[in-house]
Amino acid sequence: MEVLKTSDQIEEENQIDEIVKFLHRNGAYINKTKLGDFLGEPERIELLGGFVDYMDFTSMEFDSALRTFLSKFRLPGEAQKIDRIMEKFANRYHTLNKDIFPTEDHAYL
Repeated sequence: MEVLKTSDQIEEENQIDEIVKFLHRNGAYINKTKLGDFLGEPERIELLGGFVDYMDFTSMEFDSALRTFLSKFRLPGEAQKIDRIMEKFANRYHTLNKDIFPTEDHAYL
């Protein structure tokens, strides 16, 4: 993160938004395994939320949305990190497609 700040890749004021945009724009050059591990950290929950909210799953079938989501990074090996990531995905998917699942918990399961 410090490298991004000092290299003028992100602005201080909108740090989360700038980092999210940077991650999505440069995804092809970022190690997907490290990105998944990074986003799954508990102290990065706000960044994870921004990363997921940047994606638009409107009118997508659930399996297509999930494949699109998981193409951006690799799920980490730790169950708690996977849980955080998938919970954010389920929340976002449900928010954009309320007619598919009655609650976000249904999308999560």
